[in-house]
Amino acid sequence: MIWPSTPSQTVGPYFAIGLPWPAGPHAVATGTAGAITIRGTVYDGAGSAIPDFLLETWQADPDGRFADMWGYGGPSQLDGFRGFSRCGFEDGDGSFEIVTVKPGPVTLHGGAIAAPHIDVSLFARGMLHRVVTRWYFADEEEAFGLQYCHGIGLSVWEQPLMSRYHSFEHPVELEEGMVFAIETYWPSSDANSAARIEEEIHVTADGARLLTRFPAQELLVTGTRYWNGHAFAAGANAISPPRKPESMLDEPPSAS
Repeated sequence: MIWPSTPSQTVGPYFAIGLPWPAGPHAVATGTAGAITIRGTVYDGAGSAIPDFLLETWQADPDGRFADMWGYGGPSQLDGFRGFSRCGFEDGDGSFEIVTVKPGPVTLHGGAIAAPHIDVSLFARGMLHRVVTRWYFADEEEAFGLQYCHGIGLSVWEQPLMSRYHSFEHPVELEEGMVFAIETYWPSSDANSAARIEEEIHVTADGARLLTRFPAQELLVTGTRYWNGHAFAAGANAISPPRKPESMLDEPPSAS
């Protein structure tokens, strides 16, 4: 079925007048098996909770099908699935809550596969235009997009170039003699920092030969601690604590 139009406004924006409706925060019908609740808080640039905002989400169902975008695998077969949620507040505490299901991978035109995600639109006070982003899921590591291979040459990236973004449509055949870098990027658990590790590979008749000399598992970003002469300045048995991660260097200095 094609869902009816959601409420709209001709003046405003008034985030809690006209636009929200009682079932808005529910992207699925009440009692849907496997339903999940997503809670969060909207903050401004100063770290203060925003009391007036409008948040909308849009997604596929667990089979990667949409409620009314039938060009992507056909219509959803999940009873009561709308795939759209909206919640708005004029004088809230910045928090929101939506009820939905975890989406499945979406098959794009051309056969490429998009990792499970929820599209998010946010409009709030002080903004002339909404901001749009996506929520991904931590248990979908194999679908993470920022992992790719690229050739090594005079430019930053050279052929061959392989990634989930385009290699399904434009595959590259590995040939003996190729040399390329395999890059990974992964955020840390504190959500403020990340690590990128690159290994250089030479394709031989017998398989891949690792060219990178330094073991990736011994890099600082993997948690290995290294010490220099300053660490022992206080005495032979005294070791100073390791340097803070770079994501913590923007903390204000403590009073002395």
